[in-house]
Amino acid sequence: MKNKTFMVIIFALILIAGCTNGTDVKKEKQVKDEDLPDKTIKPYIVISIQELNEDAVSYTGEKVLLEGFFGHKNFYGNTGMSYLITDYGLFLVDQPLPVKSFVRLDGEIPVEHDSKQIKVIGIVQQADDKITVIVVESFEVKE
Repeated sequence: MKNKTFMVIIFALILIAGCTNGTDVKKEKQVKDEDLPDKTIKPYIVISIQELNEDAVSYTGEKVLLEGFFGHKNFYGNTGMSYLITDYGLFLVDQPLPVKSFVRLDGEIPVEHDSKQIKVIGIVQQADDKITVIVVESFEVKE
């Protein structure tokens, strides 16, 4: 009789273990919308000005982070747009900028940051003259 009782208990344990797959039964947590990450926030791509200009078309519409020296529209060029250049020395020469050494900036960055090194986060666009344009979302002056 002892063996039968023991066998019934073992069988019942095996049956129960098989039903739970050998794991603890956990209560499922319901996920609320506010617990989900904001899908409208797009992470940015960290890229150099030169690298971006090598293949700007493939980055069109992407959010990027660039770093360079800021040239305010009041002091440089005739496009009415500010720009970001790769090398501070380019401010010192009186000649056109090499095409791959800068991007134009569409957005307001205060004039007091002219010629300072800054980081810019923005969306890549392409201008009519094939010069890369960044629509500025935010910027940070490097101290």
